[in-house]
Amino acid sequence: MVDFTKSYRAGSFGYEAPIDYVGSLSQDGLMITGVWSMYEMDGTFEMVRDVAVADEKENKVEISILLPTDI
Repeated sequence: MVDFTKSYRAGSFGYEAPIDYVGSLSQDGLMITGVWSMYEMDGTFEMVRDVAVADEKENKVEISILLPTDI
């Protein structure tokens, strides 16, 4: 389960109130679906993780290059 609130630092008209989100994570960890609410308004949301970006981040390798100091 996920539960978070989004707010804007200097919200313009219509964006000054915090928005509450409640949802659940899919089994594969690639999607969150749920509902949002603000005042008397509400709706659904879906957040999808880009598999290519996820794979790239998980497979990232750090490479160090050592240079001779007395060239």
